[in-house]
Amino acid sequence: MEYTIEEKCNNVVITLDGDFDNPNYDNFSYEMDKIIESGKKFLILNIKGLEHISNIGIEMLLSSLKILRTIEGDVTLCCMNENIKTILDESGVMSLFRIEDSIKCD
Repeated sequence: MEYTIEEKCNNVVITLDGDFDNPNYDNFSYEMDKIIESGKKFLILNIKGLEHISNIGIEMLLSSLKILRTIEGDVTLCCMNENIKTILDESGVMSLFRIEDSIKCD
């Protein structure tokens, strides 16, 4: 998996491409920890280019969501393709996230 991190719309936008699975967990987890420790509360994950997400990837998203909600933050998933939508829906976590079709600046 490749990813880019940028600030946009007063949020941190992380664009994910490829497969979010076990080999990517440690590096991405470290980056997420750095973002949260820096005081950022709102993350937008642009997952248009994500081709697959494994259980460990879903756990990482849920962990970040839980941490951010305890500090009144949130995680938004945007630009979701049908494959990822199906995986998240079948895993029962879709309703936990804010979902957007595009990156919106509120």
